[in-house]
Amino acid sequence: MEKTRINYNKILWILIIIFIALRIIFILDIKIDKYQFDMGIGDIYSEKNYDELYTDYNIEPHVGRHINYIMRFYYNEGFPDNIFGQFYHPPLHHFIMSVWLKIMDNFFTLSSIKIESMQILSLIYFVITIISIKKILDELEIERKNQVAPMLILGSFPLFIYLAGFINNDSLVTMFSVLSLLYLIKWNKNQTIKNTVLLSVFLGLGLMTKSIIIIIVVPAVYIYFKKLIQNVNENKNVKILVIELLIFSIITLILGFWFHLYNFINNKNSFGIIMPFDSLSLKKYSYWQRFGINNILRINSYNIWNYLLNSSYNLGSIVTPILLQYILVIFTVIVFFISIYYCIKNINDILIITYLTWWIGYLYLNISLPYICSMHPRYMIVPFFINTIFIANGLQKEDNLKIKKLILLFLIFYSILNVLYTINVIF
Repeated sequence: MEKTRINYNKILWILIIIFIALRIIFILDIKIDKYQFDMGIGDIYSEKNYDELYTDYNIEPHVGRHINYIMRFYYNEGFPDNIFGQFYHPPLHHFIMSVWLKIMDNFFTLSSIKIESMQILSLIYFVITIISIKKILDELEIERKNQVAPMLILGSFPLFIYLAGFINNDSLVTMFSVLSLLYLIKWNKNQTIKNTVLLSVFLGLGLMTKSIIIIIVVPAVYIYFKKLIQNVNENKNVKILVIELLIFSIITLILGFWFHLYNFINNKNSFGIIMPFDSLSLKKYSYWQRFGINNILRINSYNIWNYLLNSSYNLGSIVTPILLQYILVIFTVIVFFISIYYCIKNINDILIITYLTWWIGYLYLNISLPYICSMHPRYMIVPFFINTIFIANGLQKEDNLKIKKLILLFLIFYSILNVLYTINVIF
């Protein structure tokens, strides 16, 4: 009897659709005043509170927060006169959100519907991000059956589900980071003007959203000069590479730094990060307490590893069955070590340089700014994504069929528990 072939491509798209549906349920059920960061929305109890976001956006608790920034564009007030709060961020995300609100004005009158609908944009960003990661797996020539594992993690991990509901600039910069990584991989394989322009545009737009994406410049520069040296050693014409460097530099610099140049000309400084509130300071804790080995099953808000793992599930505030969270945190550590094992075993220079650079940036942020907010896992979403790609790449090259099946079964179970955890958060 002929063995039935499994259509893994169909399975992948079914998983993607299921996980998109889960996010739709999440944003429909969870009000926009929950699980947001630096938005300044405050607590919402009635339609009046939504109306006040339109009328009182220039006063506390909204002043200087993301909602204030968005509403300035909504009312065509232009850039803030002073850089404070969230006003140091480049404006692309806030401008897009303001345009979205203006479009919603044509269809709805209730402020609640219009404000809540901003989550739709973040959902769209997630869809583009997940499809882009699938394209990265294709570019790395990962077979469809080995793409199932990363899709299970990407689709079910709670932090990635919450991301689809964030209305600050994290979702958009994550999307541009993944798109930049995709086109850097494409350019590495095929140095065309098209790939150069798209890489430059996505990176530049990412820099217009949030400066953290500048980390992608490190692997981009490495890959460029690696190709340049290779072509010189092989006596190949490097004229195209030089032209592409000029194109990349011009597009990225213009898109990525015009906002900061504008502020500099107007005697304002938007480089760097505005200092957090003193109430969030961790300066009283030693380096060992903050960066040393810690019991991850005793939740605290000062150890970086403890906070990184646990707040990926509870965002530092969600109340959930603690036993299930502990089990999932342990499973997440296991998934992490599986990914690192396969990373070491199958080195991919673009992925590993991006991954290490991002970690170095994150650790530097927490050393230079010892605050609770500096530790938040939303800053580490891209390297978490790369961890899943490491697993896919490892499974692709794993010769032991039993190990491959065992890892896949474990990830299926892990994914189911993650979904159950998130369902508990929603309902």
